[in-house]
Amino acid sequence: MNDIRFIRDDVEEKKVKQLQEILDVLNVKPKDEEIEAAKRFFYSMLRAAQELAERKKEEAEKKAKIREIEQKMPPKPVEKPAEIPSILSQMPLEVPLPRPEEFKIPEEQPQAEEMIENIRKNYPLALFKNMKGEVITQTNMVYKNGKAEYELTEPEIDYRIVEETKKLMQKDFLKDKKIIKDEKFLIKNIKDAFKKLKIDYTEEYKEEIKYYLFRDMLGLGRIDPLIHDNNIKTIMCDGLNKPVKIALGPGLEIQTNIIYMKKDELDDQIRHLGVKIKNEASENNPVIEGMFYYFKIEATLGLGEAESKFVIKRMP
Repeated sequence: MNDIRFIRDDVEEKKVKQLQEILDVLNVKPKDEEIEAAKRFFYSMLRAAQELAERKKEEAEKKAKIREIEQKMPPKPVEKPAEIPSILSQMPLEVPLPRPEEFKIPEEQPQAEEMIENIRKNYPLALFKNMKGEVITQTNMVYKNGKAEYELTEPEIDYRIVEETKKLMQKDFLKDKKIIKDEKFLIKNIKDAFKKLKIDYTEEYKEEIKYYLFRDMLGLGRIDPLIHDNNIKTIMCDGLNKPVKIALGPGLEIQTNIIYMKKDELDDQIRHLGVKIKNEASENNPVIEGMFYYFKIEATLGLGEAESKFVIKRMP
C-alpha cells in the first residue's frame, strides 16, 4: 500500500531539515583548542572519580582495623561503687563544746547614723570667704529632733539689691559672661542698683553681693553651694515645700535646710538649670537632661498637677 502523502507535509520537512543539520555538524572538523579543552575536562572528571574511590577505600580499611583491635581487647572489669561512709559513723561519741573564748561574734556593719557621724567630723565646711578672709558661706551637719540635717549658711543681705544688679548687667553678661569678673563693671552696677532702690551704698556688703551674683549667674542658683562640697554625691528636690535632700553615699540621705516655698521659684530654678545644660525647659520641653561640668542634671518642669523636681548627680 502506498504511503499517504499530503500536498503540504510540514512535519516531514522539519525532520529532514533537523537530520541535515546533524549531518552538517558531524562533517565539521573540530578545532584543536576545542579538542584540548574537552580532553582536560574528561581527564579532570576521571581524576576526581578516582580520588573519591581511593578515599572511600581508605576509610573502609580504617574502620575494619578499629573493629579488629576492639575484638582483641579484653572486656573491662565492672567496678563496684565505693561505699559512702556514714556521717554518723565518723562522729565522736562526745562532741566537745567550744570554749567561751572561741566564740566569734560577727562584726556588724556600721549603721547609716554612724557613717553620717563620721562624715560630720569634716564640718563646718567653709565654702566662700570675703576679701578680709572672713567666712561668708559655710555648711554644717547639725542634729534637729534627733535627726541629722545639712545646714547651709549664707550671708544675710537685702536680696533686692542682688536682683536689681542682675537686671542692670544682664544684657552685657549675655554678650560676654567674663564681664562679671570685671571689678569696675561690677561695682558700677552694684552702686546703680543701690541708687535705684534708694538705699545708701556701703562697701560692707560688696563681697556678699558679689557672692550672690556669681552664685546665680555663673552657678546653679540656690543649690550652687552644695556642688562645692565634695562629700555630696547627689542633690534631690521632690517638689514644693519639701526639703532638698542630699546623698552622701549609698543609703546616706539627709535633708537640707533649703526649701522651695513658691512654684515660680522652683520653676525658675529648673529653667535656670536648663540654660546651664543648654537644654531649656518649657511647656513643649518639660523634661530636660544634660551635663554641667562633671554633674549630670535631670529635671522636670511641672505642668498641671505634676510637680517640678530635679536631681543632680556628681559623676565619677
